[in-house]
Amino acid sequence: MLRVNGASKIKMLRTFHESKNLETSYLPEYSDEEHTFSLTHLLKKFGVKMSAQQFNKKMISAGLLEIKTRKSSKYRTEKDVDGKEVKIPILKEFKSLTEKGLQFGKNMISEKNQLETQPHYFKNKFEELMQILGI
Repeated sequence: MLRVNGASKIKMLRTFHESKNLETSYLPEYSDEEHTFSLTHLLKKFGVKMSAQQFNKKMISAGLLEIKTRKSSKYRTEKDVDGKEVKIPILKEFKSLTEKGLQFGKNMISEKNQLETQPHYFKNKFEELMQILGI
């Protein structure tokens, strides 16, 4: 569902197993996937005079990035048709590379919340990505 990379899958499995007091020695310590960078870092490195927000809009238009939602721990209250107060979870948005977008990067588990992904990009594919986006 989150389309996370190998390193994130290892981290998720380790966290789950440790929470259940299960053995983790069979899990690898690392993944041999290509190193990735944040969008902000690569925009600076390649001298692109565009904000990450503008870049993401182009990615979404090209079908390479999507906005997903998850329930927040916070709620808002509303009254239902009978006048009773109902708690409605507030939805948080996060970005995720689509299947098509995964050729240019990977979805890392967000450090803020393990239910979110954070796109990271391959440095060696970034120029190709910019060409596709017309940058």
